[in-house]
Amino acid sequence: MNSVSIPVESKRILRPSEAFALLRQINAETREEVRENQATAWFALRLAVKEADAETADQGNLGLLIREDCYKELLESPEICPVPYAPKWLSGFVNVRSQVTPVVDLEIFFGLREDAEAVAPQRKVVQRASPSYLLYFDQGQESFAIKVRRFPNKLMMTADERMTQPPPLSNALMACVNAVYRQNGIWCEWNLETFKRRLTDMLSTS
Repeated sequence: MNSVSIPVESKRILRPSEAFALLRQINAETREEVRENQATAWFALRLAVKEADAETADQGNLGLLIREDCYKELLESPEICPVPYAPKWLSGFVNVRSQVTPVVDLEIFFGLREDAEAVAPQRKVVQRASPSYLLYFDQGQESFAIKVRRFPNKLMMTADERMTQPPPLSNALMACVNAVYRQNGIWCEWNLETFKRRLTDMLSTS
């Protein structure tokens, strides 16, 4: 319901400027009500991109939209077991309630950021510290976790914000995306089923 109050004084006639201002306020509130009714709530996670890709990714504001109904939880200061000679995107494995789970660095997996060791191989390699948090997806035997550099937040998105012509993004990312939206940045609807299949295939060949 609109919250705009209309003057009802006796024999009171609104001046044109007052009438137009009142109409604009009613229309604005109506549009906001319609947007809230049509919007879908997402679990939003921002990604870090390479500086060279910042312009094509809305100045680096690139993120994933995750369904709210899928099971996920934040793990604080987990102990990650690294794997020698593993791909750069595989940080290692973590034990979650007796479930051995791979830990994926999404930015490297999707080709959005290079690993520091790959950028400067001449430097002495030191053991990388575990991130403060992991986002764990409980998918049974296909469970996996991702590094979290920014805390996720809730985001409301409407169909009007879906892009018909998304900006150029990496092939690895687009292969795991259902749709792309624009709202203060670029947001990709993450297809977890496709991602799990690709992750399983890549783990089996690593």
